Amino acid sequence: MTGRTRTAQAAAPRGIRSHLPEFRSALEQQRQFRVDQIRELAVESAGATTAADEPRIQVAAAVRTAAQAALAGIDAALHRLECGSYGTCEQCETAIPLATRHGDPSARNNNAPGDCHAAAPPRTMAERIRNGRARANHDRNE
Repeated sequence: MTGRTRTAQAAAPRGIRSHLPEFRSALEQQRQFRVDQIRELAVESAGATTAADEPRIQVAAAVRTAAQAALAGIDAALHRLECGSYGTCEQCETAIPLATRHGDPSARNNNAPGDCHAAAPPRTMAERIRNGRARANHDRNE
């Protein structure tokens, strides 16, 4: 285990720490699927040359755009995993439930009905930094 991974695990919300290798593996598999999908769609679109191919090209472009967005979300989740913020809601900074993580390992927020976002406005960057320092100090003292 690298020092970087140990730091990420120490900073992750308590209930998720033991699951980090599982989530990393799922994210890496999803990432590879999206990279392959984007590559295949590019090849497919390049081979289309007639006017009859135009609808297929448009569909492939829409799917490619969605795949690129999914890939960006996966890469962001892998980055959060590396820096230790994986499993923490970006909006309210509470732990994202494991059930949500298992359903979508790249989830950035709590999205359950009646969740914390219904009443809480997005936090400012200063509040997020301040809260992150307080959480790091709390975790260090345990």
